[in-house]
Amino acid sequence: TLKLYQGTFADDVTIPKAANTLLSYKGNHASFVIGRINSREVKISARSDGSINVQLLTEKLGGGGHLNAAGGTLNCDLIVLIALITPCTKLISVSALVFIYLSSQIG
Repeated sequence: TLKLYQGTFADDVTIPKAANTLLSYKGNHASFVIGRINSREVKISARSDGSINVQLLTEKLGGGGHLNAAGGTLNCDLIVLIALITPCTKLISVSALVFIYLSSQIG
């Protein structure tokens, strides 16, 4: 599920906290939270219950991390990010993924 929310720029604390919270919901095995942190950069934070290696996806996007906690910062807009994420999600075989995009601007 990809959900888009408009609002203020996200900060470095809100994005990983949101990923942790989403992972705690029943049935979620992984969460990916994407937040625009300024007018040019987007941050992604990924969490997993250990059954999914979220590091695989974040490395493909130029980030890094560990099996159950990973992330990175990208210099791109939402359209570019969706184009990057779509093929990367094929690396992860899972029925319950949650993507949340926090931004004051879409595109």
